[in-house]
Amino acid sequence: MAARAAGRMGAGLVTVGAPASLNPILEVKLTEEMTEPLPESIPGYLGEASTQRILALAENKRCVVLGPGLSAREGIPEMAKELLARYDGWLVIDADGLNALAGSLDTVKAARGRLVLTPHPAEMGRLTGLSTREVQDDRVGIARKTAKDLNAWIVLKGARTIIAAPDGRIFVNASGNPWMASGGQGDVLSGILGALLAQGLPPEEALPFGVYLHSLAADKIVEQYGPHPVQATDVIEELPSLLGELAPPKEISTARIG
Repeated sequence: MAARAAGRMGAGLVTVGAPASLNPILEVKLTEEMTEPLPESIPGYLGEASTQRILALAENKRCVVLGPGLSAREGIPEMAKELLARYDGWLVIDADGLNALAGSLDTVKAARGRLVLTPHPAEMGRLTGLSTREVQDDRVGIARKTAKDLNAWIVLKGARTIIAAPDGRIFVNASGNPWMASGGQGDVLSGILGALLAQGLPPEEALPFGVYLHSLAADKIVEQYGPHPVQATDVIEELPSLLGELAPPKEISTARIG
């Protein structure tokens, strides 16, 4: 879903790195996006054995999305740490990528590239050592402090998603609805953000716009079909028409001949 969302957002070339034994399944599911079979630590899972191939694959990529579908198997934290230490582009880290780094914040602070962490409140709690309730009680303050401490952009998901910059700036997203509470929405968001960063937008534009677009797509679906659960794949399919609506009108030029 992250790959499909990135493609819909104009990333151009999207490659999905996955365990070699799962690659035939992904080749059937994906058409425009390419797949790359990666060495496995155990069948079906990545780990330290995957590290060198991932780094080679990422070498000429502007952005890497790490986390969706990664798992919490042994060797994943070591793989994630090596990627942060050696990759110099944008890294959007979500889901199990966040869990893999939760106990290694010094690695996050010393990352070679530029980081965007996209936790939900429970994941933010694991990153900061706080309870989910403590995170929810001070979303802006905790997001700002964590962004400064880690020198990373923080996208704290939830109602009124908070985007916090390393320099202390805060952006608050006002769109979205409760019907977005479905599996895979975070994967779609990470793909959207990764695509915008890969296209060269500065983070202070790419991240607020990506969060807004993601939730606005869900709002459009509810507006069209009525209140009902919005699936992540529905949001992906809504992106092209929404981008068309938001695009500035084209100027029409005419020329007189003769």
